[in-house]
Amino acid sequence: MPKLLRETHLAPKIVYVDGLWGSGKSLLGPIVGSFEGIEKQKVIEILEHLSILKMLHRVDDDVCVNLMRIHTDIQAFNMYISREVNLRMNDDTGFLNNPKKIMYLKRLFDKDGDAALQRFYKEKPVLNVMIHQILWAVKPSFDAFGDRLSVVEVVRHPLYMVDHWMNYLDRCGTDPAEFDIWLDHQGTSIPWFTEGWEDLFLSSPTMDRVIYSLDWLLSRTYQAVDALTKEQKQRVMFVPFEKFVVEPWPYVEKLEEFLDTKSTPQTPWALKKQRCPRECLTAGLGHKGYGWEKPSKDTTDKKQYAQKLAFVKENAGPEAFKVMEKLVQAYEGMYDVHI
Repeated sequence: MPKLLRETHLAPKIVYVDGLWGSGKSLLGPIVGSFEGIEKQKVIEILEHLSILKMLHRVDDDVCVNLMRIHTDIQAFNMYISREVNLRMNDDTGFLNNPKKIMYLKRLFDKDGDAALQRFYKEKPVLNVMIHQILWAVKPSFDAFGDRLSVVEVVRHPLYMVDHWMNYLDRCGTDPAEFDIWLDHQGTSIPWFTEGWEDLFLSSPTMDRVIYSLDWLLSRTYQAVDALTKEQKQRVMFVPFEKFVVEPWPYVEKLEEFLDTKSTPQTPWALKKQRCPRECLTAGLGHKGYGWEKPSKDTTDKKQYAQKLAFVKENAGPEAFKVMEKLVQAYEGMYDVHI
């Protein structure tokens, strides 16, 4: 049987804005999308699914690589001609919540066909993909895109991701509107990241499941980065949420250099919409459905930190809490974050 082969491409560059659930990807995506030549953020689910399936050895190399190339080209061109632009008012990827709104409306009236293709080749728009916890499985993407791919990895203090995970994790394997890959473990559907520790996942209460899941993903992520080539490592940039939201402009400048582009007059608008800079770490546009609550006026980061730590300690088993303490210590040391 012949292998698949697709060497040509439309999308000149691709940016992944990646991070674990609850890390702050939806904050950074519109800001990156405000930069010169970079499109509005878009979720392309099949890129996540192919990455996971490849790392789980469920799909052949050539199938994975070629489908990734095809779907990024489709999405890059569709975005460029404003096909399938998200009009939902409250979606993170909705065009009203992102910069360059007028541009996407104007594109609706541009000529399509060969004329659109020629404009695309001339302008070289950069595809901006919001993707979920895929850095541990980024190798297939580098195989597909090579030096066309840049990865902006949003990282966040583990204690501050717990609420999101507590309100989301139990949907995996049970909710038909949860669209991640699930595994079959003795007739029970469980999340893809439980491979190798399925019994522990199923026997644990929700808080322990959250902690063990974070531990699995974070450890695999850093192992995957260590395994990248020198050139690939240079195409990955880590952005600590806690530092960015308090003092964003130094990171904006780093992103300009990393992505080889410039901020625009839309960038301050995008920062302001995401409430950056801010005094309180959680005073942004969180998702109430995932446990976010608007902080009270008299709260402080230290108070919230203590509350989150106490909540985890109260609801976690002794062994799981030790794992969380390890994650906290590692994060604070690695990114010099002290709350």
